[in-house]
Amino acid sequence: MPTFLWEALTRDGVRRSGELEVAARAEILAWLAREKLLPVSIRLKAKRKGIAFAMPFGGVSVVEVILLMRHLGVMVRAGLGIVEIFNILIADSEKKPMRQFLQEAKGILERGQPLWGVLAARPNLFPAYVVGLVRAGESSGRLDKAFDEVAAALLRDYQSRKKALSAMIYPSILLGVTFFVLMFLFFFALPKLGAAFMQSSVELPITSRILFQTSSAFGKSPGLFFFAIGVCILLVVFLLFSSPGRKVLSLVAWRVRPMRSLIKKFALSRFSRTLGGLLSAGLPAYEALDITANSTGLSLYRKAIQEARESVRKGSPIADSFRQRPDIFPQMLTSMMAVGERSGQLSSLLLTVSTFFEDDADRALQNLITLIEPAMLLFMGAMVALLAFSVIIPIFQFVSAV
Repeated sequence: MPTFLWEALTRDGVRRSGELEVAARAEILAWLAREKLLPVSIRLKAKRKGIAFAMPFGGVSVVEVILLMRHLGVMVRAGLGIVEIFNILIADSEKKPMRQFLQEAKGILERGQPLWGVLAARPNLFPAYVVGLVRAGESSGRLDKAFDEVAAALLRDYQSRKKALSAMIYPSILLGVTFFVLMFLFFFALPKLGAAFMQSSVELPITSRILFQTSSAFGKSPGLFFFAIGVCILLVVFLLFSSPGRKVLSLVAWRVRPMRSLIKKFALSRFSRTLGGLLSAGLPAYEALDITANSTGLSLYRKAIQEARESVRKGSPIADSFRQRPDIFPQMLTSMMAVGERSGQLSSLLLTVSTFFEDDADRALQNLITLIEPAMLLFMGAMVALLAFSVIIPIFQFVSAV
């Protein structure tokens, strides 16, 4: 039987974790209910050690999740029972992965588990802040509003990712074309030209010697060409889809000033939006901060929020707890939080600030695009110039010698 890793909260808010060997997630939920524990996450334990590659939605697209939240909000508002809602969704579901999830969720709900516990058991589909909003909605009786807020939050995240990906399409195409053109030259054209020059008595520049010797190695060993392409593909997959790779990519991006500014704006937008939404839904500050820390996606912010959460638990105001890290939480944000705490409007002010950071992040992204495109063109021009210099200079020297 598979082994599952679980995390849960006691009624006092103490986090507990462990692992159980059971046939399905539903058995873990039932065990947690008997132990009077509230599930936070349940995930399958990897059988082999190694690098875990993330497949974010397990066959269910983020668009399907957004539509699911919207449908749930509409049907809850219409007064339908939760099991009846899932029966309708199962009947209307066309894709197998989503239908399987809905059937599993319905079975768990029929055994008396709360809906937010069902979502918590699938962290690959539903982030921590989604579970927190649904949990608060169930507790307060405003589940329809919680689903609307979840759908809006997921849509904003989806649109932000789409904007970032769209911004990288043109530079990626330029970089890819440059790479394959260079590989073609190294593999087919330059080896023959280099052999002719290397056999002559012409004194070649160092750049030409390096270029011709490298291309000669590719020409003599075709497997080396495909090996180089394979290594590049594996490197890209590692950086984009594995946890260690994404950490490396984040560290590199953080050290580039324009990228650091963009990352901070997106992180602050998600932080203020998530915390504001959880507080407005009625969650206590300590628990809202715990969920927010796990939703930022950056270890730097997660650690800082967890430290602030401990300060809040000891009685410090929320704004003062974040003022200890002015390098990642700007004064404008902490000042607004202080005003919100004094006026009792912290959640609404945080949501207002999140809109400001979202707009600022969009502007920063557009500015970054305007920098990336000419930088890529300059890079391609430099590569062409290097190739031209390495090939044309030896030709002139050879003609002069003849």
